[in-house]
Amino acid sequence: MERSLYYTNSFLALTIGVIIRNQRIRMALLALIFSLAFTTSYSITDALKVKIQNTTYSDETVVRFLSTATENFDSSCDAWKFFSSNPIVPAIYTKIDSISCLSINALPPLCQDRTIVLFTKVGSIGNYTFTATELGAFASNILISLEDTETGYIQDIRNNPTYSFTVSDTGIYNANKERFVIHFSVAITTAILGNQNANTYQIYYHTNNVYIKTNETIEKIRMYDISGKLIMEQEFPTNTIIKIDGLFLPSQLLIVEITCLQINYRTKLLIFDYDN
Repeated sequence: MERSLYYTNSFLALTIGVIIRNQRIRMALLALIFSLAFTTSYSITDALKVKIQNTTYSDETVVRFLSTATENFDSSCDAWKFFSSNPIVPAIYTKIDSISCLSINALPPLCQDRTIVLFTKVGSIGNYTFTATELGAFASNILISLEDTETGYIQDIRNNPTYSFTVSDTGIYNANKERFVIHFSVAITTAILGNQNANTYQIYYHTNNVYIKTNETIEKIRMYDISGKLIMEQEFPTNTIIKIDGLFLPSQLLIVEITCLQINYRTKLLIFDYDN
């Protein structure tokens, strides 16, 4: 067994390098690592632990937001990623640069929208799941979603924490290690929350993309400028959360119509072009 020890704000965080043949021992040690990570002397509320799992093995990573953290490696907050010598064990991790892989990644406080790439690696074909196994007490206005960039599917993992996918070719899959991303969206700055007949929706604009989430099945979206001119109309596969990308809109007020199976919404969306 190889291991590396890191002291994280007066507690010992072990990053086990998973050169452990016995899977039960490995998972017990990993459970200890992440229980320590979630019980530091910090008041950690904004933390997410995600697990990738096949029928036999699993691996986990943590993303959290702390007032003392930076965008770089913080010896008191972060932990390096070590990979298993067993090629069948899947791996999940984040990066702070092109070569630095982390199992625990602490970032500055979540004051604006963040997108975190979940790097993954698999060694066998078959069915896999992503699960948000632990979710801190994020503010209610923060939408946390998992995006599968290969299929374009986006899932709200605060309300639906498990996402399943199938690997039919490990070479093709591992060629796109950046397939999955986590979006942390601070809706207080760009979202308008609605309530109509007990049905709610959430909408926000971030980096030229519009994200819409409802508890109804979305069928069609229309967008109008303030003069009433239609600037976008698009139909979608039935889903409760969608992304409209590549809009590149200047700062303005838009009227958005959301057509769902059971109800229609009409709301306003304020676009901020931060580059101008």
